[in-house]
Amino acid sequence: MKVFFLIDSTFSERDFIRFGIDAFIRDNIQVYLWSFSDLRGDTVSELGFEENLYHKQVNYFIFTDFKELGEKIKEIDKAFLIDQRSALYKKYTTCWFKDNGAIIVKLDQGLLPVSIWTPSTRDKLIILRNFFINYGFYKIISKLVKYFFRHFRNSECCSIKVCSGSASKCDNGVFEIQSHALDYDIYLQEKDKEKNSENYIVFLDNGMVGHPDYYKLNIPNYCTKEVYYPLLRSFFNKIEEKTGLSIIVSLHPRLLITDDLVYQYGNRRLILGKTAELVRDAELVLAHDTTAINFVALWSIPLVIITTNQIERAIYASMEATTQILKTTRININDSYDDIDFLEIAQRPIPQYDNFVENFIKVSGSSIQNSALILIKGLKKYKQ
Repeated sequence: MKVFFLIDSTFSERDFIRFGIDAFIRDNIQVYLWSFSDLRGDTVSELGFEENLYHKQVNYFIFTDFKELGEKIKEIDKAFLIDQRSALYKKYTTCWFKDNGAIIVKLDQGLLPVSIWTPSTRDKLIILRNFFINYGFYKIISKLVKYFFRHFRNSECCSIKVCSGSASKCDNGVFEIQSHALDYDIYLQEKDKEKNSENYIVFLDNGMVGHPDYYKLNIPNYCTKEVYYPLLRSFFNKIEEKTGLSIIVSLHPRLLITDDLVYQYGNRRLILGKTAELVRDAELVLAHDTTAINFVALWSIPLVIITTNQIERAIYASMEATTQILKTTRININDSYDDIDFLEIAQRPIPQYDNFVENFIKVSGSSIQNSALILIKGLKKYKQ
């Protein structure tokens, strides 16, 4: 059995683990990484985020022109294909690979509340206004076209869909593999480990300034360094003063810890690669709209959602959806928060966590195996 991953940016050690490549290899499944990074048609920053992984057990090939693709396309006949590319390819879409014999597998395992959110008329007007402010008319049209091609045209070509929470649904005729969010794999690894005795608050950084995916998707940063970090530092000082607890920053896993980043966070501790563990043992979590809220819900930790004017303008829909689904109130730290009861607000989402898990992470009664093992089992069943 063969499984192809199409990529057009970094495929790191974290990706290798996240997609369970080792599990495929142990099962004698041939794994191919086909890179389109040189064929994107736009520029991807090579700033020092995660490094590419070149694993000897993986068949890695970088295309330098589309002629090479034509020469190698027969290799994907009757093979499973997972398209992780982010750029648009007018001809060489996911559907094109299906037409050439590939069995398309769609991974629907990173759900956010916005996926089931129904915006009001007011919400729609706010979103439209923000789009015009951020992008202008012509860029809006361009973004809508890209959205259509990526989310609708390619979804029609899906033969297998790997579903997670109940918000993930299959179209008629699509073979369904019931799995769970990739974060649940990490939860299973960490849930029975001994708890850290330290009392602290954790902030879930999701790269509002300089996230690698901004460069990958060719979109502007959500926040500016000069505005975002001073607001966070002032807010963190207030939280620490009121609670007597220090704040640890769980840095987004695609970023690197630098002296400047430590400075921007007020010389607080920045920890990389331990988000699940930090959330599990925290007294309180501060976050924006990150998928790491999955861990907060799984461990039932008090949560305060914070925002800024820049965040609201960039991702209002995601922030509003997260707030509504958790039936809480988000705090805009551009405004005064001297009289806000943070601890009371932090308790509000807790009654919604079971519903959150069911919708976005894992449906009741589904398998508690590692998601790669569930996927392998499903692919073998499909082949029968």
